[in-house]
Amino acid sequence: RARLAASTSTPQTKLAIRLLALTVVRTKELRHAQWTEIDFDKALWTIPAERMKSAKKRPADHLVPLSRQAIVALHELHRITGNAVSGYMFPTQHISGRTRKTVVVNPKRARKSAFLSSTTINSALERMGYGSGEFSAHGFRGSFSTAAHDAEWPHLHIEMQLAHAVSGISASYNHASYLEPRRRLLQWWADTFDGTDPARNVLPFPKAAPLRATGGG
Repeated sequence: RARLAASTSTPQTKLAIRLLALTVVRTKELRHAQWTEIDFDKALWTIPAERMKSAKKRPADHLVPLSRQAIVALHELHRITGNAVSGYMFPTQHISGRTRKTVVVNPKRARKSAFLSSTTINSALERMGYGSGEFSAHGFRGSFSTAAHDAEWPHLHIEMQLAHAVSGISASYNHASYLEPRRRLLQWWADTFDGTDPARNVLPFPKAAPLRATGGG
């Protein structure tokens, strides 16, 4: 049985790992995500400019087209945290030290400032057997970049999906351009994941590869 399926992490954490892989956003962008940013009808996630790493240099929202697999994962997550008072997609959760059972905090009682901690995902990966230096949450971005370049997807589309600065193209242009090609790119990426394992919601975890990009992590 695949390590993610066998993991003792909460369903919320497992879905966080899957969505990190499918959307290739930065970990912080996922942890701070709110349900108001998701448009299920348009299959689109709009991350506000102020939450982006490049907010000061390029003040523009980041558009993340959602693959069919990402939509399924988001619907599963919505059943768990969709009614959270905080509005966060990943409100805080706790692990019982006495029983070692992972328990999702009642979403209706989630504090407004509480969301998934920065160590939760990497800790879950470590418990699955991926030790320090072997693979981390950030590694999905490097794996995506390497695989997409090897498959000869346009470099520009890859960089824009990773929200890297592209020389000669303004942030406002990035915001509105190449959305459909990037949608096809992320659907290919999701299909590549699901094609490597017969279990639908199981992700392969290749060792992280360095990004080819120069625009940041």
